[in-house]
Amino acid sequence: MYHRLRKVAVIDESMVMFEGPCFCHDERHEVTVPRAGVTSYNAGARIQDAFPDLSADEREFLISGLCKKGWDETFGEGELHEGIAPDKGNK
Repeated sequence: MYHRLRKVAVIDESMVMFEGPCFCHDERHEVTVPRAGVTSYNAGARIQDAFPDLSADEREFLISGLCKKGWDETFGEGELHEGIAPDKGNK
């Protein structure tokens, strides 16, 4: 996961919240994920398998620290994960 993220809250026994700044413009973002997904991801699961209920934008933020706004500013609108089938990843 993006190195500037930190776990800020345990929502309940099954959910945790991570927060951190966008890599591009330092705007703070929060993403709430299931603890089981964190365990799965840390064990080597692909992020789309560990967190299937997150949007591609939320998963990208967890990976790289780029929020949608930061992605659009860097790469242009509408290009997030272009050419990658939803939840299939780059094989």
